[in-house]
Amino acid sequence: VFNDALIFEMSPAGLHSVSGIWYTAGNIHSQRYALSISDALIAFMNNYADKNTNTIITDIQLGYNLIDTVNSSSEIKPVWRITVENNAIYYIDA
Repeated sequence: VFNDALIFEMSPAGLHSVSGIWYTAGNIHSQRYALSISDALIAFMNNYADKNTNTIITDIQLGYNLIDTVNSSSEIKPVWRITVENNAIYYIDA
């Protein structure tokens, strides 16, 4: 999960505590294949890249983003995380 974290508190004696959010399986949506990496790159170029300059992608990873809503429980959404040369990060739905 890209936009979430676990916090480990350490002391000289070792691990003191761990805090964060524990996710359990809730409503499982239908299973499907993720968007291919080539289709994700095409979507990035069409929607985010500046057509007048070269865009250098430094990293691309498949993962999840946490979606928090006020009216329902949290969900995780499959995404491609694309990092470009200036460290800007873009998310493409997978």
